[in-house]
Amino acid sequence: MKRPTRRATPGPGLSIAGLLITVLLVMSTIPLMVGALKMIDVGEEFLRVKIEEQQIQEADLLAAELVRQHQMAQASLKELSSGLHFLMMSTLTPEERKERITAAIEDVFRRVPWQALELRTTSEEVYRVRAESIPQRGLGPAWETTFQQALLNGETVAILPAGTRSDLVALYGYRYGGGETATVVALGALDTRPFQRVILQRTSPGRYVFVLQNVPPYRVLISNDPAGIPVGQPLHQAHPLAGSTAALNRSYTVTYAGKSVRVLGAARPLPELNALLIVETDMQNALAVVRQMARTGIQWAAGVTLITVLLALIAARFLSRPIRRLAQTTHQIAETRNFHRRLRVQGLQEVRILKVAFNRLLDEIQAYVRKLEDKAEENRRLFYDSIKMLAAAIDAKDPYTRGHSERVSRYARTIAQFMDFSDEEIEKVYLAGLLHDVGKIGIQDRILQKPAALTDEEYEIMKTHPERGYKIMKEIKQLADVVPGMRYHHENWDGTGYPFGLKGEQIPLIARIIAVADTFDAMTTDRPYQRRMPAEKAVERIVMLSGRRFDPKVVQAFVQAYEQGAFQVISEVEAPEWLEAIEVPLGSTSPGGPEDPPGRRSGSAGGGL
Repeated sequence: MKRPTRRATPGPGLSIAGLLITVLLVMSTIPLMVGALKMIDVGEEFLRVKIEEQQIQEADLLAAELVRQHQMAQASLKELSSGLHFLMMSTLTPEERKERITAAIEDVFRRVPWQALELRTTSEEVYRVRAESIPQRGLGPAWETTFQQALLNGETVAILPAGTRSDLVALYGYRYGGGETATVVALGALDTRPFQRVILQRTSPGRYVFVLQNVPPYRVLISNDPAGIPVGQPLHQAHPLAGSTAALNRSYTVTYAGKSVRVLGAARPLPELNALLIVETDMQNALAVVRQMARTGIQWAAGVTLITVLLALIAARFLSRPIRRLAQTTHQIAETRNFHRRLRVQGLQEVRILKVAFNRLLDEIQAYVRKLEDKAEENRRLFYDSIKMLAAAIDAKDPYTRGHSERVSRYARTIAQFMDFSDEEIEKVYLAGLLHDVGKIGIQDRILQKPAALTDEEYEIMKTHPERGYKIMKEIKQLADVVPGMRYHHENWDGTGYPFGLKGEQIPLIARIIAVADTFDAMTTDRPYQRRMPAEKAVERIVMLSGRRFDPKVVQAFVQAYEQGAFQVISEVEAPEWLEAIEVPLGSTSPGGPEDPPGRRSGSAGGGL
């Protein structure tokens, strides 16, 4: 009688159950601590994101409101200057004209807080309202400068200090008319308090908001905190966002009142005012509540953790060494995938049981992996053979294009290699080349095998083969990244291709590669409607079409591959034995389906329909 095989079992040893129970009871507090800290981190991150979103929204609203205030002021000047221009061209007497323009100016004063207005004409007519405030505030030279700049540039605006440090005024100038007609220049001094109100009314607590002149020395024009950021004075130090000409959102460190502050800043250029709006949030203060919660949680968790660590250290003296060796060996097996290696550790009873079970598991894994590898290779060969069989069956309809799909796939693969594609991407390009004409399986033989020029109706039918191929293959998930190469390989770089007229980068890169490979094969093989041309001539022709029909980057890789000898013309691809049994229907002296019949195919440009 055959004796049963004795199973390998570990010898008796010290159980770790008692130690694990004690340690786990204490260490159950650690997940709670980690969870609490994680929740605090998540809360802080959530709050930071919300603060950033609110700040961005606030900066956009403030910038839009400041621009709106500026546009209102500018529109009023345009209204006055254009009104005076047309009044000068009317038949009104000077007294009537003065009466009307004075009424218009008074109406503007009711709508826009101008401090002073003045209209001048080339006929030396001058209309002034409250002009005495200009010399009183020391703005006479700036007023005349604004007039000259308006004459020269058409319009101008500048915000200047007027007396005290916090007292600013915006000077506007606008010219209307010119040439043979009279020129009218409207000048205005605008109180900046409307701009100040926009900042103060819309600003959220805990934020610094100020507007700078967007040219050195970056003087502060408007501020919601004049004590910390004084109006009319340059900033004490170079600001990270000063001089920005585009909207920015980022964090940085600044110094206010001698204290370094980490802030989240948003800059919005105001080119209409030659200024820059900056909104800043002190992140330390904004997140203070969350951080206080974190500190409290850490303090409570620290005491519990200390007890847990002390007890865990006692247990670790008995457990760490064998478990560490076990873990190291397991990691090495996982990293190297060397399933031939076996665990050799000694320790407590449970560790030895784990060793025996794990070694047995490795045996099973090793055998299973070997089977999977064999099966995967078999499936891969079957998949590729099926794809090649399908492509060869389509090519077999035309003896002139037999082997066309295989050649195109090889050319495309070579181009992809010279474009530094990964192995996986190269494989997808190769499959797309094999399947690029699969849609021709749905084209009638009378069209495919017609040696003469296609009619308009036949040509339109022939042009449907990329979409037909897409519909055939789109349901195969494994070909999801391959299908675009089939569907769009007749799209041209300049947008003149089909079926959708895509242009430039709109065309998937895989399809742009297939297009070059397809064209090269069409030009270097004999067809009923054309004789093959030398490879050098075909390369020259493709280079000529770069930027129009083909992607210049793909053409560059194609030329590089050809010049280095990696791209050789495959004159004939050996067909499988089963393909020799396929009979090509007869019906003309030149059977087969030329890809580009004369009159409706690419001809000298190469490439198939």
